[in-house]
Amino acid sequence: MSVDFSQQQTPDAIYGQTAVDLRRYVRSQLRNIRRGNGIEADDVVQEAFLRVWSTDHPEKIKNTKGYLFRTAKNLIIDIGRRRAVRPVDTNVNAEEILAQGITSVKLTPERFISAKQDLDIVIKTIEQLPQNCRRAFCLQRESGITYAKVARELGMSESMVQKHMARALIAIHKALPH
Repeated sequence: MSVDFSQQQTPDAIYGQTAVDLRRYVRSQLRNIRRGNGIEADDVVQEAFLRVWSTDHPEKIKNTKGYLFRTAKNLIIDIGRRRAVRPVDTNVNAEEILAQGITSVKLTPERFISAKQDLDIVIKTIEQLPQNCRRAFCLQRESGITYAKVARELGMSESMVQKHMARALIAIHKALPH
């Protein structure tokens, strides 16, 4: 199946045509690194779509599906590299790290103001999302539950939750300064 960014194709249509295959591929690749859970696979799929949709000239991509899969593969490689360099310790929380005085980024007044401005933009963007989109996005991000659980909780299909999540992430990405 050919997927393109022509004027007739909306992001929702492209997502609907490709997301299931891409998610299946990502999950299989994550298993090669370690047991890939559904949330991480969904995050990789969303990030791949987001990167492709936010390119300067997506209409110039000749093989969109191949480009999406290659983008996802690159994201998976990055995950593998991060894990190889620094294994994740799930028993450490942010408060413990701060209590030990370990920080990777110095928080200057400029960074604080910039982060506050970005947060304000994100909050405003989320508030402007359509109600169902906002509810799905906030529930998933606040609770960290799977899309399937969000779908059951909100009485919608998992596919619709995926579309709402993609729409929310694209809106946030477009709203933030690059």
